[in-house]
Amino acid sequence: MTPTPIPILTAPSSYASATYDPFHGLSESEAMSLKAFRAEHLATVMRGLTGTALDNEDEWTNDECLLLFLKAAKFDLDVAVSRLAATMQWRRDFRPTEIDPAVVGPHCKFGDQFLTGFDKHGRPIMYTRPKHGYLHNKDPEGSIRYSLLLIEKAIKIMPKGVTKLTVITDFEGSTMFNGFASAIYLKFLNILATHYPERLGVAICIRPTWYLSFLYGVIAPFMDPITKKKLVFIKDASQSASKPPAMDNDEVGGWRDSIFEFVDVDQLRGEYGGDHHFNFDYDIYWEAFTKL
Repeated sequence: MTPTPIPILTAPSSYASATYDPFHGLSESEAMSLKAFRAEHLATVMRGLTGTALDNEDEWTNDECLLLFLKAAKFDLDVAVSRLAATMQWRRDFRPTEIDPAVVGPHCKFGDQFLTGFDKHGRPIMYTRPKHGYLHNKDPEGSIRYSLLLIEKAIKIMPKGVTKLTVITDFEGSTMFNGFASAIYLKFLNILATHYPERLGVAICIRPTWYLSFLYGVIAPFMDPITKKKLVFIKDASQSASKPPAMDNDEVGGWRDSIFEFVDVDQLRGEYGGDHHFNFDYDIYWEAFTKL
């Protein structure tokens, strides 16, 4: 197939849900917790915030998002309320929706992080290539800001009913001498777990090297347990599989034989055995990305 610089930023219609009911599948007590969250606690949370409100705060306080916080807190309402308050204040302070493209654009040029394609559950795919970025990038904090902008954009392109994204990280050639410090990886993962609860569907690590084992050993004790369970390691990215695994239980993580358990061939980059022969071109990608 001919290489293309055009990223896939719109999910195939077959992945989109025609209707979505956040109450579907909830027990009576869980549904009551969600109703109480909105009716009894949300206004108090919002009144307690300081700083200027963001334009899209209503998107973080609808039933769909409140449910994500409840699920992350295992439906402990007090914990969910506390976590929402902390996240809404963090958003006002950090202002991830107002990250200046002119500032993070240079990080996009490295080609080490980008969005293209959707997995079998309709979740946007975020690709990361640590070695590729580190060879050019000496500003890891800037990389984190760019990563967060990617997540914000990924949320925007999720089909109705989809609330998570998939991250595919290529560790080919990565060593302790050409990668970011473990503290940077841990900081990003902690922001993801704390302020984007239930947003990570699965984190797929491909082409693992000895450094991945070393890095995992360093950061695993400090990782959020839920995030840790979503780490998948692929030995061979070119084998096929017939169906995806169950994605919402504790059996997601660990070693898997094939990336095609998670991504259809037409949505996976050709470099990893798919038919989506995406060739990163900054100018074309950045134009499509900024229009999201």
